[in-house]
Amino acid sequence: MKLQYRERIRFLLVAFIIIFLGIVFLWKYPPVGDISKALPNDDAIKVLDDYNRFNSSKKLFILVKGFNDASLNKANKISKELSSLSQVENVYFDMDIDSDTKEYFSKSWYYFSDFDSSVKSFEQVKQKLKNLSDQMMSGDVYTPLNTDDPMGLFSQPTFIQSANQDGKLIVPNKGYCIIASIRPSVGDMEKSTILYNEVKSTFDKYGDSIIVYSPNFYSVENSAYISNDIHKITIITIIILISVYFFLLRTKVMLLFSMTTLFVSALIAVLVLRVFFDDVSILVVAFGASIATIAEDYLFMLFLNDDYKHKRFNKQVFWGFIATIFGLFVLSFISFPLISQLAIFALVSLSISYVIFAFIFPKLEFYSKENKEIQLTHNFNRYAKIPPILITIISIILILISIPRLNFDSNFRNLDYQNIPLLEAEKMFEQSLGESRMPVLIYGKSREDLLEKSKEIRKLLPTSYTVANVSLSGKDAKNRYDILKNYNFDLLNKNIEKASKEVGFRDGTFANSYNGIKNISTYNFDDKVINKLGFEIIKTDRGYMTLGYIMPNDKKYIENMPSVLVIDSKYLLSYSANKALSSFKLFFIIGFIGLVALIVFVVRKRFLYALNFLFFPTALVLSMFAMIGNFNLMHIFALFLMMIYGIDYGIYLANDKLGNSMRAVFYSCMTTFAGFGILSLSSVPAVYSMGYVSIVAILAILILFFQKKERG
Repeated sequence: MKLQYRERIRFLLVAFIIIFLGIVFLWKYPPVGDISKALPNDDAIKVLDDYNRFNSSKKLFILVKGFNDASLNKANKISKELSSLSQVENVYFDMDIDSDTKEYFSKSWYYFSDFDSSVKSFEQVKQKLKNLSDQMMSGDVYTPLNTDDPMGLFSQPTFIQSANQDGKLIVPNKGYCIIASIRPSVGDMEKSTILYNEVKSTFDKYGDSIIVYSPNFYSVENSAYISNDIHKITIITIIILISVYFFLLRTKVMLLFSMTTLFVSALIAVLVLRVFFDDVSILVVAFGASIATIAEDYLFMLFLNDDYKHKRFNKQVFWGFIATIFGLFVLSFISFPLISQLAIFALVSLSISYVIFAFIFPKLEFYSKENKEIQLTHNFNRYAKIPPILITIISIILILISIPRLNFDSNFRNLDYQNIPLLEAEKMFEQSLGESRMPVLIYGKSREDLLEKSKEIRKLLPTSYTVANVSLSGKDAKNRYDILKNYNFDLLNKNIEKASKEVGFRDGTFANSYNGIKNISTYNFDDKVINKLGFEIIKTDRGYMTLGYIMPNDKKYIENMPSVLVIDSKYLLSYSANKALSSFKLFFIIGFIGLVALIVFVVRKRFLYALNFLFFPTALVLSMFAMIGNFNLMHIFALFLMMIYGIDYGIYLANDKLGNSMRAVFYSCMTTFAGFGILSLSSVPAVYSMGYVSIVAILAILILFFQKKERG
């Protein structure tokens, strides 16, 4: 007995040291609640990452409701308060153009406006001036006369017009609008949190009279909500598991050691994840509490069958463990961080739990003490009348009926917490501020190449808005300079002077026409002003990139243009989700075939009995997908996990030699139902998706208890 207690104390000391170190590490590097961190690092996500580097993607919007004097005064006050925040770079409320921009336009006007270089005859000049005169004389509204360019050789550059009232930005029919350029990108959680806290503390006093929105707020608010939700779910799960566990085994000592094992396994698994991933999702925590119920299967099987007492190696538990590890190993290769994190966590934690339960617990001398009050096995055996072949046929029919009705939900945002207030604010600002234009990323090997590609888009889509609207490449600037210098403006001015007199204009009206071209300077690309006009050119490891804007209906014209990508976040995220689904299908097939082969190898004559623990839960879950209309990636992950889970039970129960297998499996189902079923109470779609699938799969397994076990 002294050796027994010595081994137990040694185990607890080592375990508590691991738990202490693990908690300290997690306190310093906690899991993140931002579900976007779990996105796959594929080409589509890299495009979004590139887009988020631009200042134009880093915005904060404030709507001050109303257009009265009080609203205007409030908007001016908010504008000043906004400027004082540490994470705010610039505030835009007034529509005035600054002196640098005016000077840039003044010097570069003749370069980036369209120029009609055709030679104008005297008759054309006279007719143009006559038309101008008729317009001025005939209309009731005053028509200004452009004496600098009376022939209209130079066109106005195109800008995106913002709604305004008396020189102030507005949201039409709603109120004044203040737009701030902010420092943190959407993915910068730390600085986004600072911004969020500063905004809340500064502007909460205005209450419902203002609406504040920034894309950065999604990660902050959703992360906080998801973290709180997960913590509540985890605590409830642990409490339920402890209660159920103690009720089933009726031993406080076993409860202490088993719960310690599960904590150690979970902490080590999280630490392993930190080795492979920069950020560990908070969803792993909720999943960790539930995956512990699967780990308990090993304990139930070994303890209730007296393997600890007889110091024997349980081959069925071993093969069940191998089946589980094989399935999780296959899942870990899926190129979707959230799925691979959950798979690796389960693989590591279950492996550690199995090693401790199978090889260390026998040394701690835990022996089963039968309690006749909870003997339930004979009841199942009495009613086990359903032929395995019948369940197999039903499973195949359900699968064949369900597959054509399956519809994959590729919108990754549907897995995140649905933040209704932010979603409504986003929709309002998008619709009201004319954000119907779609951003496009333009790449170039050099800045010159980038400007040339922007010019191609402008030429193809006249309604587009790119850096080519307000600048020229070096090549085009030189060509424009040569064209302007070679154009005979002297002859044009003489014709204008002569024709103006014949038409009836006063002498000297057009004396200064096109004089600005005589002293035209070489074009100078001013990065500072170009940025103010809404365009940035960012250097990357592949060259340079900038943003342009097109109308949604024009998307089809540039989809096949090289080095031009439309920024449609919903499409890009759907692309990533569909790509992950394709990967999932491949590994799903590999895993399915591997599990079937393992069952046939281990169970042999009763393989159909065991296979039903794979087929029937799958059939019922697919039927659920068909009935609810769609499924997502977390549904598929939970289904695969339940398939692995069912295989364990099939291997256990197909063996005649384990007298208490049915009772052990029944206990496992109860704890698993408690552990995974509680996930369905979450408000986070990614979490409750796993909960629903688990409940249906476990109910299917309970039905299989009434499957007739044929003689083997």
